[in-house]
Amino acid sequence: MLSELLSMKACDDFNTAHPGFDAFNAGHFFTKGAPVEVRSELAGEPPYPGGPFWLDAEDYLQQLDLACRLEDSQTKKRLRRLVGRHIESLKAEDATTLDARIHMIRDAALRVIAFQCRGFTDEADLASESWLPYVEWDKRLPREHKVLTFNYDLVPDLLGFWVVPPGGSDRTTLNNMTYKLHGSLKWTRTGIDKAAHFTASADAVDLRGTSGMNIGIATPGPTKRNAVVGPLRKLWEQACYELQQANSIVFVGYRFPPSDSEARTRLLEAIALNDSPLLVINTVLGDNVHSPDARRLNALLEAVLQNSGRKRDDSAHLEGFNPHPKDKFYVLRAHPLFSQDFVSIWSPRMTE
Repeated sequence: MLSELLSMKACDDFNTAHPGFDAFNAGHFFTKGAPVEVRSELAGEPPYPGGPFWLDAEDYLQQLDLACRLEDSQTKKRLRRLVGRHIESLKAEDATTLDARIHMIRDAALRVIAFQCRGFTDEADLASESWLPYVEWDKRLPREHKVLTFNYDLVPDLLGFWVVPPGGSDRTTLNNMTYKLHGSLKWTRTGIDKAAHFTASADAVDLRGTSGMNIGIATPGPTKRNAVVGPLRKLWEQACYELQQANSIVFVGYRFPPSDSEARTRLLEAIALNDSPLLVINTVLGDNVHSPDARRLNALLEAVLQNSGRKRDDSAHLEGFNPHPKDKFYVLRAHPLFSQDFVSIWSPRMTE
């Protein structure tokens, strides 16, 4: 993802599809053509301290957001130095010009992210074999099931799920209510911080005429947290309520990424407050249940469930199980499957 985000190919592809996009500002000057000293500092190589400037795409977006939001941050000082060193024409200009350039880089990076999320759904053919597992899963999925997602893409929309608007909703009986907790490519944003406002539309955002910060997605950094506790607050409250009421939860491809401490804290708190006598949790993170991500996810869930007073009993879901009214149990299963495998074989019995 990082190489795609910063590569000229991603920018060129976007520029071809959407004329007027400034590929230069997407950040490719941090890779090919950058002076040796700039590349060395980005990598945290001697004599530059501090380690790599970013570790992955999420961290890259977070660093840009920090630099744009926090005037005295070390991130901003470092970016000013890097940008000023690499762009000869800006060396003699003041910090305001450098800051404007940093904002342009962040804006372009957000648009590249949006473009890449749009890329695999704009031309999607739901009749194709690659989409078949998800289409068939949608047909089998009981309508009362809810979906919580951190993806910005339009897959739920294509499958006919009802996406809860950014301000939440009092309606509770619609087909597979979907909570897009970090925004959607059908949403726009006006304003900033807690005063920002997200608006849903029937069509995807026009990426040619919309700045990155006006696309209704909450990417890593202070801006995301302000969106979660501000304009998306009611949406999050309703999603957490769904977790508290559920008797079964399935994690498909979600691992509580380290860059998302806000989501990790709030979702785990909601699971801890779950009221069901028996809570069944399934995790699906690929074919290796012993991978670092899979082990970490299951350790987090195990700790939260046990700390909330639940007892693990993998036979608790079997017919005839009759616990004491005050006892609460959980079942935690890790599946060595990819998401398409899981939805292909999914049935309601798997979540009982």
